[in-house]
Formats: sequence, C-alpha cells, structure tokens
Amino acid sequence: MTFEDTFSGTAIDTTKWTIRDTPYNAKYRAGNAYKDGVGNLVLRIDKPSTTVYGGRIDGDQKWSQQYGFFECRAQTCPTQQTLFAFWMSNYPGVNAVDGTGHDGAEIDIVETMASGDNYNITFHWDGYGVDHKSTGNLVTAPNLHVGYHVYGLEWNSASLKFYYDGTLKWSYSGVAVPYVNEFMLLSSEHSFGAGNIANAALPYYCYVDYVRAWQLSGTTVVNPSDDATIRDGTYASTNYGATTDMIVKNDVASWARQSVLKFNFGSYAGSSVSSAKLRLFVAGAGTDASRTLTFMTATEAWAQGTVTWNTAPAYVTSIGDKVVSNAVGVWVEQDVTAVVNAQMTDKIIAFKIKNQTGAFSGNGNISFNSKEAASNKPELVLTP
Repeated sequence: MTFEDTFSGTAIDTTKWTIRDTPYNAKYRAGNAYKDGVGNLVLRIDKPSTTVYGGRIDGDQKWSQQYGFFECRAQTCPTQQTLFAFWMSNYPGVNAVDGTGHDGAEIDIVETMASGDNYNITFHWDGYGVDHKSTGNLVTAPNLHVGYHVYGLEWNSASLKFYYDGTLKWSYSGVAVPYVNEFMLLSSEHSFGAGNIANAALPYYCYVDYVRAWQLSGTTVVNPSDDATIRDGTYASTNYGATTDMIVKNDVASWARQSVLKFNFGSYAGSSVSSAKLRLFVAGAGTDASRTLTFMTATEAWAQGTVTWNTAPAYVTSIGDKVVSNAVGVWVEQDVTAVVNAQMTDKIIAFKIKNQTGAFSGNGNISFNSKEAASNKPELVLTP
C-alpha cells in the first residue's frame, strides 16, 4: 500500500489533503469538508443563503502516483443536481493539447449525477476549451444510494479498469490513458445532472470511510544512481553533477548542453520486462514552441561527481527522437523496453540525451529535474 487515509480523529490531515474554498461548477466551501469524529470524511452540500455549496479535498502537489490501484469506500448523497465524486487529475492540469491524455487526464472514477442506481465514469483531456475531448460510460450500480460502496480504479500504461463493490464495470484502452503521476480528489457538488436542486431537501451529506492506493504488483520504479549536465566549449572540463536540474540545448560553442543518466535496476527481480519507461519531469524550457530530443544509450564507466563534456560516456545504441514542447511541470516519457532488456546481465543502463536537430537556438533549451531535486526525480519504470 502506498497511500491510506481512514479519516480517524477530528482534523483533516493537511499533509495529505488541501481543503478547497474555490468554485468549479459547484462552489466549494472549506467548512463543508470535515471529519465527523467517528472515522468518516463528511462532504456536505448546503444552501446557507442563495448559493449552494459543496465540499472538496484533494492531494494536488502533496501526493501523486503513476499507475496502480486506487480505491475509496463511500456513502453517496441523493441526486438532485447534486453529486459525490471520487476522481483524479495531474499537476499542473490537463490543459496541454496533443490529441492524447498521455500528458494528463481528469479521471472521474465515480460521479453520481445520473438518475436511479446509475453513476458516470468520465475522463477529460486536451483541456476544457475548444480542444476538449472526453469519453466515459454509464454504470448500473445496485443500491447505489443505500449504505457504503467501494469504488476502484486499476490503471496501467495500457488501460483503465473501473470497479464497483469489487465487480469490474468498465474497461478502457486508448489515447486517453495517462502516462503521468496523478493525485486523488473527493468532492460533493451542485452541478449538472439528473433531478432538480429545487427539490433537494438540503443539507445533503456524503461520507467517505477510507481512501487507499497501491502500486501494481511487480512494478518497479528506480531513480538514477548518477545524473548530470555536460557542457561544451570553455566549460568542457566543468562538472555539473551536483545541480538539481539537467539541461539539454542545441547552441553555439560553450552554450550547448547534453544530459547523462545512469540507473542500477538490480532491485528488479525479473529477467525481462514487458515495458520500460524513462520518465523526466520538465523543470524549465525556453520560448521555442518545440525541440527534438535524441535519446540513446551510453557506456556505463562514469560518475556524476566527475563527468564532464570531455569525459562524457560514449554513444552505444540509438533509442529514438522525441519532439517536446515548452510546457513546464509535465513529464516526458520515452519507451526504453528493448534497451533495458538488453542490459539484464548487469542490470545497469546509462542514457545520453541531446538536441542536435535544426539550427542553433538560444531559446530551445529544456531542463529536467535531476536526482538532487526535492521531488519528481527521474524514473525508470519497469513492468514485468
């Protein structure tokens, strides 16, 4: 288990959750999310004057995970243009437009906006404007509004599977599957949907017994043993291994930079992988709309405390090119399955990343968090 909150005690744990007081469809009021002192999170919907308010807590920038199983046990409120939602999203949001949800999607595991014993599963990607895309499914859920029920999501790089009380209700595989870390949200709302708010005998209450998350069995996530920027020209003998970022840039002499990383994945017990992903978090980027990065494997005999442009590891195998935008705060992911499988003898692999396509550009730089960063370090994600 990688996350658990059973909502014991009397105060919401603000190291895990932020209590919202901002509008989105419904208006959220901080006082409408609280603990009842007997092991439940309460999300109230009320109308103290002319405005209907809901409650919301979320883990934005406090806890997130890529892939796994995510679950909550909750008792929903009645549906009169009111709803309970257990959902997920990514930081800094789903606004990047590329035709897929790979860079982040809103995943509504349950939204009780439908009539009767039905609820909606929906996910959204490519922002909420003119490029917005969505898909979903209406789920039949016996006794939905009676007692507590368990809502679950199983998520991997190929699919999303949705469960109600342990029963698989819907599976999806396609372009909307996210490849990035996402955080969990719990909310009660006055929104669109079945019923009529004029008929609601407010206040309504939603109760959440627990929220839990697990990593998928067998998935191994490894951070680098070594990483560094290397710089050419007059800086070719300078070591940058202690910095919190790694820079890639195609520029004139003394301004060009490449990045090198090395992973020891000896903690992975298998002799092969079905999937291996190199994941890098974008910390900064120049104003050029895009740049083409070349990924390759490199020799392993170097250390981040001494490596420089002059002593850089040699190129071994080409992995491929990737066009990357100037969006900041997102993950860039490169498939490295074949080259990882080729390194199963010593389970050590090194990568070099460069940008030597097109004309020199002072604004084509991109920087990634290094292993010295406080969070969102580079990852090698291995799936059996």
